[in-house]
Amino acid sequence: MAMLNSLTAEQRRKAVISDRRIDLVLGPGHDGQILQPEGLPGSEMTDAQKAQLLAVIEARLGILNAHSLAVAMADVRNNLNQTYFAWYGPTTELGGAYFRVTAPQC
Repeated sequence: MAMLNSLTAEQRRKAVISDRRIDLVLGPGHDGQILQPEGLPGSEMTDAQKAQLLAVIEARLGILNAHSLAVAMADVRNNLNQTYFAWYGPTTELGGAYFRVTAPQC
């Protein structure tokens, strides 16, 4: 929610795709499926917002061992301007929300 709350009204209009959450799109049975980027691109974020986006991504990738995490995060940093943040769900309270981070395929 902190990432969403850091956005300006104009940025929110791009990032918030719907005020209703959706189910996970990828998972078992969806191997190799690629999602089209949607939402707010990193190129339109401030440095502070990019730092928050990096923290969100690193938290998700934190299951990797230290070496693999360092390699993955270097790639993420190199492609941050082409990485998108999208939100589905309520924006005023915590609850059933879904966010998606879509990065270029490397």
